[in-house]
Order: sequence, then structure tokens, then C-alpha cells
Amino acid sequence: MVANKFDQKVLGGITPPGAKTMSEKKKTPPDSLPSKPDEVQEEDIKTEIYVLINGKRIQLVEKDGTFHLANKDKGHGISVTQKGDIIMVSGSPSNNGDVCGGRILINARGGQMYKGGAITVEASADEGQAASGQDGASTTEKQGTSGATESTEAGKTGVACSHLFYGDHHEECHGNIHLRGKNITLDAVETLTLIAGTEIKIQSGPKSGGGDIVVKGGQVTLDTDILVEKVGSTKIIDGTPETTRVGYDPRTSENTLGWFNVNTNITGDYKLTVGGCMETQVIGAAPPTGVLPLVVNRLVGYNLSVTAGSMNLSTLAGSALFSFGFNAENAFGGGLPDLIPGSFDIKALAGVGISAGEFVSLPELPSVGKVAISAIKIMVPLFLVAFFLIIRKSRVLKIIKPG
Repeated sequence: MVANKFDQKVLGGITPPGAKTMSEKKKTPPDSLPSKPDEVQEEDIKTEIYVLINGKRIQLVEKDGTFHLANKDKGHGISVTQKGDIIMVSGSPSNNGDVCGGRILINARGGQMYKGGAITVEASADEGQAASGQDGASTTEKQGTSGATESTEAGKTGVACSHLFYGDHHEECHGNIHLRGKNITLDAVETLTLIAGTEIKIQSGPKSGGGDIVVKGGQVTLDTDILVEKVGSTKIIDGTPETTRVGYDPRTSENTLGWFNVNTNITGDYKLTVGGCMETQVIGAAPPTGVLPLVVNRLVGYNLSVTAGSMNLSTLAGSALFSFGFNAENAFGGGLPDLIPGSFDIKALAGVGISAGEFVSLPELPSVGKVAISAIKIMVPLFLVAFFLIIRKSRVLKIIKPG
């Protein structure tokens, strides 16, 4: 990683641990001295090291214009390079059991401000925290039998970085932000707001999906102009909900389009109220190839049956028209006829057959345009007989009346 290379480069420029004494000048090796007694050769000084403070454990050294204030035993300290870099190395590979060692603590009562270039941070959970019973462990590396470096699973469960702010926290980035973790939790005490200038994407699983998305809330409100749902397998609404659709705009419409079946099976009542007109068209076409039909009997295009109870067909301010072999508009030779309110009209292309009785079958129509009635007993009221006789008599008188 970038941080590891950076650490190795920094540690290479600091006086290595255990260097308790250092000479003021590092001269050339003995083989560079004059080879002959009569010659004088100038010394080739490549590196200048000045020991400014040499204590028992602390050493301040200037090396080629770079100052190092370091611990001689463990190597941690502060370095100021000639290029203007300030390097701080905290801790060492061994803290001798000091679980609090190796930290950088800053107490700035006046606040802190950083203004500079890029920042690279690599943090690992402290190994000492796990040893002291705290929730934490460090990632350790060991040399395997094959000579390769192996990393243990330590350092993946502890807290490697923690921030606590007593106040507002504001971050602004003029680029892309990428957060990646095993489990990410955004915990808002009151309100969590997601705002995007163009698009918000939520994906669970790989690029093709496949994961689960769970949304829980007392009330979920969607306020959108267009709502598109693409369901590839099954859509289930489970529970005891109450579904209400409210549309105050008369332009509101609900359309169901597609090559599929609709199956409604309820144990309660079904009530349909239509304020305008209602039209039902049944084509009676065969199902597509390879699709199991929902209605097995394909000889009956429209079937209306009642298992228990009576069937009521009524109209308050109109009449009833049954047309067989015609459409409703052309049943009476073009356009709907002037039906008398409260009348019941039947028009059939071939004929009309009426049967009444349990063992009475439909009568056979001898020719087209006939009406045949068969019943166990036919009772005609007396006033109907008189009515037909009067009509027949009036027609006869009208025929024989002289011109």
C-alpha cells in the first residue's frame, strides 16, 4: 500500500535504533587515503552528520541539512527535512507492554486547521487493546514456511479510527467519494436526508441485482411524476392492508395492458360502482402457444353464473336489449332504436327458443325467424287474451273498410 511504502521511506531516513554513538564526520574508507607517502590527497566527504544532543536515550542529529530528534532505542521521533517536510514517527515494533504507547495526542484548544496537499491515512486496530481485553486487534505479518509474507485476520474486527464531535460536522468534496466496508450503517437520531442533483441509485447484490432490499417505516410516501416498476418474477402484498386509490383529476386513467391472465379470487363481497358508462368486450381468442389457459372451457366466450342466490338485472330509467348475431348498434338496422323505457327487447339472427320446466328441452326452430316456446304448462292471463283479440279485430276492420 501507499502508506507502507511511505513508512519504509521515512524510517530509512531516520537514525536506526541502537545507534548510541555517532561520529561528527563520516570520512571516506581507509582505501581512499594517499597510496604513497609522498602524495597528499584531499578527503572526499559524502555525508556530514552533526550530533547536536546526545543523551542517554534521546539524540538530536543533523544529517545533510535534515534534523532528527529520535529515541535511540526505539527510533520514534520527529524529523525536519531540508525540503521542508516534517515527519513524525510514533511508536515502535515493540512497546515493552505499554498499551498506551505509540499514539499521537493533540489538544488544541484554539482549534486545528490543515491546508495542504493530499492526505493518505492507514490505521489499524491496536494489538495492545486486544491484549488488555478491549475490542481491538492489530494486523500482524509473519514469515510463512514458503518464505512469503502471510497476514493474519487480526485488525479487522477492532476499531481502527474513531471520531467524536460535539457540534456540527461538515464535509465538502469537489470530486467523487467512495465508501467501502463490510457493513456500513448510517444512524440518524432524527432525520436522514439523501439529496442528489441528478440521480439516486440503490442496488443490492452484484451489477445484475439479486440481493435483498428491506424498507421499514410507519408510513412510506412516494411523490413522483412517473413511477415505473419492473418485476421479473413475483409481486406479493402480504398482510391486512387497505388499498385506496384517489384521483380528483378527470383525466386520471388506469390501464392494464399485456399478454397475461388476471385471476381475482376473494371470499368476501365485490362491489363495483361506475359513474359513467361501462363496456365489456370478450374476444374469445385462443391462448398463445405453450401457455396454459386460465379458463379451460374455450367453447363459451363469456360465462356468468351464480352458485347461491338469485340473479338480478335491472334498469331504472332505461330498457334492456339482448342482441344475438348482431352488435348493439346495428341490431335494429343501424343505430339504436327508440326503446320504450322499461321494455325488454330480444333480437336474434336465427330465432328465439324458450323452454320452461325441468324435463323440457329447448324447442327445435323449424325455420329462421321463428319464435318457439315449450313448457309444461302455459298460463295466459285473461286480459292478455282480450288485448290480443282487440288488436286483431282492429286490424281486420282496417283492412275491409271501404276506401
